[in-house]
Amino acid sequence: MKVVPFPFCPTVPPTELIHYECSDRLLVPTGLFESYSLPYILLHLSNSKGETLSGCVHGKHDAGDDVIFVPSWMFYRLTVSTDIVVTSLKLVRCRHIQLKPPTDAFFKRAGAMSMLNAALLNYKTLTRFTRILIPMGSGAPPEFVAIELLHPESCATVFTYNVGDVGLSILPSVESDLRESDFSYKPRPCAPIIPFVGERYRVGTGVDEPTSLSRLVLEATLRRWNKN
Repeated sequence: MKVVPFPFCPTVPPTELIHYECSDRLLVPTGLFESYSLPYILLHLSNSKGETLSGCVHGKHDAGDDVIFVPSWMFYRLTVSTDIVVTSLKLVRCRHIQLKPPTDAFFKRAGAMSMLNAALLNYKTLTRFTRILIPMGSGAPPEFVAIELLHPESCATVFTYNVGDVGLSILPSVESDLRESDFSYKPRPCAPIIPFVGERYRVGTGVDEPTSLSRLVLEATLRRWNKN
C-alpha cells in the first residue's frame, strides 16, 4: 500500500477539503473497506523506516486498490510513503488530553476554546506526540496544536469520538518553551582567525613574508649545489 494526501484525492470536494485535512480521516480502497464490519475502524500504518500513522477509516474510494488517502499533516510525518503495512488497532477510550498551543495568544482570541472543542470533534482518534491541524474559522489559516500526552498512557493512539467527558489540560505554548530555552547563538571568545587563501599563509597563524621565503629557497638551492 501507499499513502497519498487528500488534496490529490478525486472524491474529496474542494469545499470539504479543510474538514478532511483537519482530521484523522482515512479513505481506503473499496476492497479493504468492505473487509471490515465494525462501525469505527482504527488503522495503524507503518513503513520500512519504522515511522507510523494512526487514523480512523472515514470511507472508501475507487482511485486505486493500493492507495490510502490521508490528511497532509499525516503524510508529511513519513519520509517513505510506499510499501505501507496496514494493521487494525483495538479502540481504547480516551480519558484525558494534554495539548500544547503554538503561541501564547492562541487562546486569547475570542471563542478560541469553543473552536478547539469543535475542531476536536473532527478527530475520532488522537495520537501522542503528533501535531494536528485546527481550523480557526473566519478565513484564518489552520494552526497546529501539539498532542503531548494522552490517558491511558499505555496506548499511543486513543479513541475520542462520542466517549463522554474527556479531561483537557493546556500546557505552556511552544512559543513559551522556545522563549525559555537557550537557543540563541552566543559566539565563544577565540583568537583572531586568519583565512587560508592559497598563498603566503600556512595552517596556523604565522605568515611568511615573500622576501624571507625567497631567501630560504635560495639558501636551500646553494646547499644542494655545494654538496654536488
